[in-house]
Amino acid sequence: MRARWITASVVLSLLLLVTPGVLHAQSQAPGPIVVGWMAPLTGPLAGLGEFYTAGAQLAFEGVGYQVAGRQLRWIQEDSEAKPDVGLTKARKLIERDRVHMLLGVISTSVALAIRQYVLDKGTPWIATEASGSVFEPVPGANIFRVSPDERGYMHPDALRHILKRGYKRLIMVGMDYSAGKDYVNSFTKKFGENGGQVVQTVLAPLGVPDYGPYLPQLRLDQADAVLGFVWGADANRFVRQFSEFGLKGKIPLLMLGPGVEDGVALPAQGETALGIINWYDYAVDNPIPENRRFVEGFQKKTGKLPSMHASKGYRTAQVAIEAIKAVGGAVEDLPRFLDAIRRVKFVSPSGPFSFDERQNAITNLYIREVRRVDGRIQNVTLDVIPGVKTPY
Repeated sequence: MRARWITASVVLSLLLLVTPGVLHAQSQAPGPIVVGWMAPLTGPLAGLGEFYTAGAQLAFEGVGYQVAGRQLRWIQEDSEAKPDVGLTKARKLIERDRVHMLLGVISTSVALAIRQYVLDKGTPWIATEASGSVFEPVPGANIFRVSPDERGYMHPDALRHILKRGYKRLIMVGMDYSAGKDYVNSFTKKFGENGGQVVQTVLAPLGVPDYGPYLPQLRLDQADAVLGFVWGADANRFVRQFSEFGLKGKIPLLMLGPGVEDGVALPAQGETALGIINWYDYAVDNPIPENRRFVEGFQKKTGKLPSMHASKGYRTAQVAIEAIKAVGGAVEDLPRFLDAIRRVKFVSPSGPFSFDERQNAITNLYIREVRRVDGRIQNVTLDVIPGVKTPY
């Protein structure tokens, strides 16, 4: 009996010595990486937000929401494209949900509203769009942008493509909010530097229900073409009404790419969009394997062709995935994780991607035309401008 008691005591002592260590090791096991996603899912930019979100989810689904041995937990919030709502949602994601990173944030106005807060908190933020130049990432800090800003879209080669078609005098129709005015001002300056002239600018409020009061203002006799810097639901109304007012065929219509995007805009615009020359940083007909897989996956997920918005959502998630891989899942090591984000290089559906020295995107631009292809209305690539950086 005494021998049995001694043996039991020894075993119990060993368990008492070992168990606390085991419990401590288990308590230190890393939990899921919490990813906060914010996009406009209601309001005038909801259609764009839907595609951005589906693109990001597709990338995470491709890795089974697991990277470097750690599960990814997705928490989604609707910014409504309103600055005050966006700030409230950013605070919720960072303070209550304790996200390891913030992704998305499409609207420049929302990005401006949360920028200083996120800088102060230090949470890594990979902005999907927010392309107005009034919003800037901070070199060496925690904010990145996977889109060029509007200065990058004013690349001289894109402007020369317009000029060589004989469109030297343009009327611009834009959107009266921060990003819209940024685009209009930047284009006016750069187009003038390259030998063109903007002879008239007409701005309509974001979410305007009718372009009827604005289209009769266009001084067509003074211009070679009309250029629309209009996107979201506004672009669908603008393109359709441009045709309904008898302007299609009377004067050429050019657009920045978001206004005539595959999947999101063209199905609503139909034949009224045919022939529109446009440019942006994605082409649905890009033949590279990375894009073919993306298009196939997106169609399987949504039943729609992907837009450039979907490609940017996908690209944002790719940045996060590649950076998590680079640190072996140790996203809590913030300096190392931020450095890994800065150094990412991969091939996205748009082609080679990396960040420049100011943590803005380096990517391709595509000159496109809306055509009918096998019975479907879509963009067709006319030219590629590789490795475009934001000019500072």
